[in-house]
Parts: sequence; C-alpha cells; structure tokens
Amino acid sequence: MISRTAPAVIDATMVCGAYLTSFARNIFVGCVGSYYEQMSPAAFWMLDAAIAAIGALLVLLFGRWLSRAPEQY
Repeated sequence: MISRTAPAVIDATMVCGAYLTSFARNIFVGCVGSYYEQMSPAAFWMLDAAIAAIGALLVLLFGRWLSRAPEQY
C-alpha cells in the first residue's frame, strides 16, 4: 500500500520508514511487556491504558498538522 500511494521520488524512503516504525514499535512493546511479571496486573494494564491515552492525546494535538497534504513531487 505504501509503495503504491507514495510519490515515485520517495517511494523507497517511505517503505523504509514503514519498516523502521514497525521495528521501533516492536522493540517498545517488548520493553513494556517485560514489566508484566514485575508489576501487579492492574498496574500493568493501567500502564498500557496510559500509553494509549498519551497516543490519543498526541493524535489530537498533532493530527491536523500531520494530515496536511505533502508537497507534490
């Protein structure tokens, strides 16, 4: 999907960015998951809820700026 919708000039860069964000996300999930045995179940799921809330807040704050159409190549 990314290579079909990205402009030809930055096609490879966009695909590389998609793989890089997937890698970073999985590293972060692994780090957060390592706390599962150290925390109580309620505290762990509250941590997950807090991470989701922070993500939603960031989307609300920066969503308009991020959704602007990129310059045409």
